[in-house]
Amino acid sequence: MDCLSDHYISDVASAVAAVLGSRLVGVYLHGSAVLGGFDAQRHRRPCRLRAPHDGR
Repeated sequence: MDCLSDHYISDVASAVAAVLGSRLVGVYLHGSAVLGGFDAQRHRRPCRLRAPHDGR
């Protein structure tokens, strides 16, 4: 991923962490973001977020 994409992922992780706090388990890249060929114009979700399910 290029520098601009790195900033995007960092911004997403920071925004989610601000809401979930310590409940955020991880932010993982997947698909073309990991394998190469990521294009921000075509691909919308280059990451997955994990938090525990608490039944709410």
